[in-house]
Amino acid sequence: MTNTNEGLARRTVVIYAASSLDGYLAPNDGSVAWLEPFGSGADLGFDDFLGTVGSLVTGRTTFEQVRTFGAWPYGSRPTAVLTHRAGLKDLPPGVRTDDGSDLRTLVATLQRESGTGTTWLLGGGSLHQSFLAEGLVDEIWTHIMPVLLGDGIPMFPAPYPATNLHLVESVAYENGVVLVRYRVESADSGGSAHRDEHV
Repeated sequence: MTNTNEGLARRTVVIYAASSLDGYLAPNDGSVAWLEPFGSGADLGFDDFLGTVGSLVTGRTTFEQVRTFGAWPYGSRPTAVLTHRAGLKDLPPGVRTDDGSDLRTLVATLQRESGTGTTWLLGGGSLHQSFLAEGLVDEIWTHIMPVLLGDGIPMFPAPYPATNLHLVESVAYENGVVLVRYRVESADSGGSAHRDEHV
């Protein structure tokens, strides 16, 4: 069988998320209410970033949370929801499920279907962990919120490979939020390991 992805150069895969200063994506209950004081009336560049996105990969928990906010906000961009459980119904156009067993092929397929743009890894921590372990992360963008959560869902749950980063840009906003954008330079594949948590 012919591999339709063979010979295609992989486009950029990006982790783009907001985290507390102590590295948490959210409290343990997954609530996003803690972000509200920093997003009201502030232009933190999300629309500009979304304009560069051609495809998405997300975990089931994040996907189901986004669905509770209303209409699916990412149009018909090719999107994979990583899960091992059945039961997701009425998926928006362009959205499919995947068991995450071959992330490299999955990314190639999504990028071939989208034809353009980056691939956004839309949380959470175990998704970041899996893609870092496979050496599939090209850039990490995080809006660091001026708050310490003390506990919660980590942006980078251990273990993951030791990784060198190059600072591409940083932006400080008037509300105290700081955006940092890093390019992944290299990773120690010998330290790679990940837990299978795409529930």
